Amino acid sequence: MLRAVLPLLLCLVACNSAFKETETDADLGPADLAGLDGDGQPDAAPTVCPAPGDVKSETVDTLHEPGAFSSIAVDSAGDIHISHYAAGPTPGPMGGEWHDARYSVRRGGKWQSEDIYTPGIVGRYSAIGLDPTGKVHVVFYDGSQRNLAYAWRESQGWKPAEPLVTSYSDGWGNDLAVDPSGTVHVITFKGEVSPDDGEWRYLRRVATKWDPPVVLHAPAGGQGPKAGIAVDDKGTVHVSFCDHNGELRYRSGSAGSFQPALILDTGLGELCASDIALDSDGQAQISYHDSASKTLKLVGQSGGTFGAPVTLDSSADVGLNNAVAAGPNRDLWVAYYDATNLDLKVIRRQAGSWGQPTTVDSAGEVGRYVSAAVGPVGELHVSHYDMGNKALRHTRVCP
Repeated sequence: MLRAVLPLLLCLVACNSAFKETETDADLGPADLAGLDGDGQPDAAPTVCPAPGDVKSETVDTLHEPGAFSSIAVDSAGDIHISHYAAGPTPGPMGGEWHDARYSVRRGGKWQSEDIYTPGIVGRYSAIGLDPTGKVHVVFYDGSQRNLAYAWRESQGWKPAEPLVTSYSDGWGNDLAVDPSGTVHVITFKGEVSPDDGEWRYLRRVATKWDPPVVLHAPAGGQGPKAGIAVDDKGTVHVSFCDHNGELRYRSGSAGSFQPALILDTGLGELCASDIALDSDGQAQISYHDSASKTLKLVGQSGGTFGAPVTLDSSADVGLNNAVAAGPNRDLWVAYYDATNLDLKVIRRQAGSWGQPTTVDSAGEVGRYVSAAVGPVGELHVSHYDMGNKALRHTRVCP
């Protein structure tokens, strides 16, 4: 857990206000979010993929040492949205640190970044989603209040963040999805009070109202490594998560009512972390880290039935951070962190067959806190943390 220091408590809000004018990436205005370049004309669309297999990595945001706990979404226009966490030292004689929830967006080939919320120690375990109207929805952990917080952005800017659940350490390991009706779905972990405590929970926001949390699994124990959530066109929710016994579990349901859990793999260790996506046939595909063997694995459905787990990469200590994204024609991408070589890697499934693991970014210590989404031409977009430069990074891989 991060600890607040006295200077931070004394000046955090004041520092955020005082240094706002010196930021090089000013807050996005209404025209920016609408995809206009300030003269009322649409931004020029960037060239997405100049050639098959082309890879491009770039630094997105450097203000206040951002980029941890990133989450990415791509809209129908190909614009990229990333929520993330910034934690860095504040300048000045009083010292202290920033702990902010941040947002970065690329429109027309231009990246811009801004704060979502700054009071206190906020922004870890962020997760992002887009609704059909283009509104951006984000959840994150508020460490000062020890609760799950929610914020959303419309064309005029971010609405004030609101607490969703306020018991001990709610808001770890989050993931978020928005269905075609605009309902927001969240999976979150309630932190442990004792070694036998801890719960995985599900919440949903219908219109403007949040339903009470639904307990998916308890006691869960552990530290709440990242879980996964996806929603199909019929509104069925699919979730994946691990418990402290090293078991990978899957549940599905709708309207807050879930089927009994399926245990898909065991003996994964306490640092098992998972992500989930629905392929173009609507079948659940789960990537996860086996922390006992330090390997990357995947287990997926075919015809509604899960097959046996498949090891995707066992070459090093890989997959502690992993993300799965679905493309057309049942294609799948898994992006993940290679902790041995400090690199970002991807592996792709085409026509039912997996290719070889490929390093796509090796510029220092990169690839942590990975999140993945597929763009309009089937390209992979990955947000991740550049540990060496303490910055948010984006990598695009062409199909």
